[in-house]
Amino acid sequence: MATTSTTRVLVPVSEPTALAGETSLKLPAQDLFRNYVYSVHVIPSEIDVERFKSAVSKAVSRYPHTAGRLVREGDDWRINLKNSPVPVRVAKISPPSSELSATYPFPNDFTVQPGELTQPFLNSEDCGKILVPGTASDSLLGFKLTIWENGTAIGISWSHTCGDAFSMWEFCKCLSAYYVNLDAQESELPLAPSLYRHFFRSPFSRQPEDADFTENFLPRMPHLAKDYDLPPLWQKYAGLDAISDQVQLRLSGGSIEKMYKAANEDSSTGEEKVKVTLNDALAAYLIKVLNQCQADPVHTIILILNYRGSNTKPSTITKFNAPSAQGNVIMVMYSDPLPPSSAFSLPALTRFIRTTINFARDHKFLEKWMSWASYLLGKSSNAGPDGRFQYFGPEEGEVSINSYYGSDWNDIHFGFPGKARYFTSWSSLNYFRIFNANPQEDGLAASPSGVSDADICVRIHKDFSKKFISIITQDFPDTLVE
Repeated sequence: MATTSTTRVLVPVSEPTALAGETSLKLPAQDLFRNYVYSVHVIPSEIDVERFKSAVSKAVSRYPHTAGRLVREGDDWRINLKNSPVPVRVAKISPPSSELSATYPFPNDFTVQPGELTQPFLNSEDCGKILVPGTASDSLLGFKLTIWENGTAIGISWSHTCGDAFSMWEFCKCLSAYYVNLDAQESELPLAPSLYRHFFRSPFSRQPEDADFTENFLPRMPHLAKDYDLPPLWQKYAGLDAISDQVQLRLSGGSIEKMYKAANEDSSTGEEKVKVTLNDALAAYLIKVLNQCQADPVHTIILILNYRGSNTKPSTITKFNAPSAQGNVIMVMYSDPLPPSSAFSLPALTRFIRTTINFARDHKFLEKWMSWASYLLGKSSNAGPDGRFQYFGPEEGEVSINSYYGSDWNDIHFGFPGKARYFTSWSSLNYFRIFNANPQEDGLAASPSGVSDADICVRIHKDFSKKFISIITQDFPDTLVE
């Protein structure tokens, strides 16, 4: 793409902010993820830059920690609430007419794109790959607007210290709402964010590090018990990429409805009825197909879980799991060993996934799990001047499910509902990422009954990636494959 001009503007934060009077926000260890989360939103119009800047100013005022700077003093980490202006880079481009396909600026409209294709639409100058505390130039939030005739790509870089992907989704919905209506009222905005950060009680204040941890918790967080310097961690990911192929699938809402129906058809007796979801059935189906391809079925399912509102009892909804809680309100839950008899049964796999989720979200278990997780994350982050980092992917015999299927990123539409498209990047071996599919040219991406189509991105071992695709397309011939 030919860039005709690029400018950088700094957008001041509208004051007073939601944290007026506060000078810093102390961070618990579970918030010390120093990578960035990226998104690119494509709309079929040239964005109004001045209006966008005003929307940024208002949205950041509601989420003022995003305008701060990360600081570390010994083992204490915080965001200094500097209300720093937010960097927005604006690029005007003139692509040849031959490139202006329906999916421009990407070769297709699958949600996950290669990093080398999304990177030009992100503000990588102001937001580095890994956040270094005390680096004034590293903003926690940055934007890039890439504008061409009748189109704009809105690139957003969000520090994980500001919050998880759900926190980013809520912020982006707020930004979009303000762009549509700069005078938006509370009823037009997401829930007001809870900016409270929860410090889980040290596990050592509960009891000694004894069999309770070794037997009940360490098997459910092996990824936190081992950490790495960055170079060997990157090498580990690169090695997995070298032996795998990236697979992109779009399963129709109708196909997902059929999975859900099949997951609920169980002729076995004596099984307690477990209420499952479409998402459970979709994840179970993908694991079942993977098991059909591998010599040995997976023995552990890793679920990346958002635990906001994790228990239906009102007495157990607190600040740390409130529906609007900001921060990294997530856990990486390792299942019990998967019974071999369940490995190829869609109903059994679906029940197993839902039972694991329900167990993980039990209030008492969750608090204790997070106490240990926070302790181990802090231990790694505070190891030496640069800290150390965990590997958040599956090992041999494991599979990860990270689903955003319940949070439609296309709700962030900047005034173009049914036409805005969302993109991101990254995948890894046996790490399934699930999203609502981007809308099609007719504005639809759902079944007649309203079940959304899903985009699935995963890397599958080269030895059986073709078999994996073949099984799915035979089961559901309307599946799109990239």
